[in-house]
Amino acid sequence: MMQGIMKVQSTEKPLQWVTFLITRFEDQLPVKSGPLKRKARLLISQSQACLVNVSRLKFSMVVGGLVKILQAVNATKCCSEQDLFDSQIIILDTLEQCLSQDVLTRTDEAVNAKIIIQEMCLKVLEEIYHATCGAPCPARLSKQKLYFDSVKKVLKMKITHTGKQPLLAAACIAGVKLCKAATYIDIVDSANVFFALLQSVIDCIKNFLFSPARPLFKYPTSSEIDVMIDCFVALFRLNYNNEIFRMCLNAQSAIPHQLVLVMALYRIAVQLRLSWWPKITLVYSRSNELRNMLNETITRVSQAATSVSLASGFACSGYVPLKVSQSLQKVSHLTGKLRDRASVSSTAEELSPTRKLLFWLIRLMCIEPTLFLNYHCEKKIDSDVGDFQNSTLELMNGLVSLIGNADQLPELITEVMEAILCLHQPCNILQWNPISRLSSMETFWYINSQVVFTVCQKLLHHQLRNYPDILRWLKQLLMCRNAFLASNRDICNFGASEQLCKQAALKLETICFLYLWSLDNSAAVTALSMFRLICKEMEICYSPEELPQKYMAFSCLADSNDLQTIGRVALQKSINSYLRKQTLPCVGCCQAWQDTYVYWQDFARYLKSYPKSKFDDSSQLIENLTNLLACPKTQRNVDVDSDLILKLWANMSGFLCASAASGGVSSNTLLNSSM
Repeated sequence: MMQGIMKVQSTEKPLQWVTFLITRFEDQLPVKSGPLKRKARLLISQSQACLVNVSRLKFSMVVGGLVKILQAVNATKCCSEQDLFDSQIIILDTLEQCLSQDVLTRTDEAVNAKIIIQEMCLKVLEEIYHATCGAPCPARLSKQKLYFDSVKKVLKMKITHTGKQPLLAAACIAGVKLCKAATYIDIVDSANVFFALLQSVIDCIKNFLFSPARPLFKYPTSSEIDVMIDCFVALFRLNYNNEIFRMCLNAQSAIPHQLVLVMALYRIAVQLRLSWWPKITLVYSRSNELRNMLNETITRVSQAATSVSLASGFACSGYVPLKVSQSLQKVSHLTGKLRDRASVSSTAEELSPTRKLLFWLIRLMCIEPTLFLNYHCEKKIDSDVGDFQNSTLELMNGLVSLIGNADQLPELITEVMEAILCLHQPCNILQWNPISRLSSMETFWYINSQVVFTVCQKLLHHQLRNYPDILRWLKQLLMCRNAFLASNRDICNFGASEQLCKQAALKLETICFLYLWSLDNSAAVTALSMFRLICKEMEICYSPEELPQKYMAFSCLADSNDLQTIGRVALQKSINSYLRKQTLPCVGCCQAWQDTYVYWQDFARYLKSYPKSKFDDSSQLIENLTNLLACPKTQRNVDVDSDLILKLWANMSGFLCASAASGGVSSNTLLNSSM
């Protein structure tokens, strides 16, 4: 509501409105209103947020007004030192938030940050610097001179006593802020006083914050990580190829240092840059190191997640066919013991820094995938095609393996799926194997088929509890694949004849049929809609005369314009009506029919002997599958009643009858199943 009022008033009387906001903000500062109480702090926070929002439209006016307020506050003499300090902090914090807005892209309203900094403190720093060189220090700057000397003295001391650690941390924070301010001065102006003052403390700051042997923050908190990130970003902008960058990029560096590197690169990539700041593209040449860091982190996290997955038992991992249920029942008591051990383990706590590192690595990949791909300024003719393909395959397999651990790594799954989609953008696929277009296409078919095959295999075995989200993601993946094939139509079949590609296509078709009888409406609709994408791929890869026979079968399902999606029963009847339109058998439908028939027999046997079957050895597996397919968004098992089991059995029955009656299933399949 506040933003709406601001928008209306800013369009009616913009100048008066902004002037009123700035005046109210100035009147609420401690130098005028006194020490901040709870209510006063809340009011000034609201005014601060209001000014930041208004700066999106009136950037120059807001920032100019804040600079004038800061100058007036600095000249104030009739107030306490604490009120003066609090007022300066509030103004500078508001200025920083305004400068972070993306309005800086509009050059007509942008204010040069260098001018702002010079206006605020350059003259003061010049006098302090001259005083450190032997010139007399003005009396009005004695406190500032004493403060700077104290910071420099603390940084140059070899503090070993733990009681003085807070003092050293405060000095490091002050030094980092000086580094950050120096980045707003063009590095061409090397004689600037900022750089002269910075040289006297920068080495000490780097040694304390990034020492491999004895870092200042051994187990850094979030706020301490932020300080290290500010320092890293400032050093990168002053000289991108520095020793701190190389040290954090090293595979043997500590997890906190690697985390600082990745989070700093993310900030560098997303923040608007000044013209003299180095671009993130300068880091593209270090893609091998970043990719190795990602692969090693995935391995550590996956190993721990696998142990937790084993301890959680088969009840959470999905449905296993009843023909192996006897052997599973024999080890059920062992599974229970493992589950008890996992409940008291501290694995998650121990892995939290590693998981956080993996989270930010994947987020960085989503916005700058080239940092992890095969980037080369000059494509070398003698480069080994297999090296590029293997490195990309290892990267993709690592990401796909995380999808299989969705229950243990819920905070990562959305980012992982987004990263894989980002890597599948046509412009990024060309970097999978950048030697030539043909090599890129061949590598694409091999890696994409591997991804599709692996995910579909897990879906076939019902090992993914969040299968509705996975199916929607798989649909987006097919859209990316079609976009790449369409942009390279002349060579789109190069590498598509490999056995892996055929197996992946068969798995995909089977998945689309199998999930048509799911109890989740969105999953069934998504599975049906993917037939349209499969048909689109055939249209891209084949001429009208060469379209395969299954194209006609899939096209009947693809044209589902009048699908009844209101109510699960109506949806299933509508889907079955489309299944009956098939006239030719296809391998994917036959495979899905066979798998469904196995499940149908197990469910029918269970329902036939109900309620006695509730206490049989097979009941647990029936209930687990029903729980998984009926409650995909629940991360734990819930009590399953007979109604859900009956509904699932009814959906299977409708699918089996509709597929068999239409001709979508061959007579041999029906004969073998009946035997």
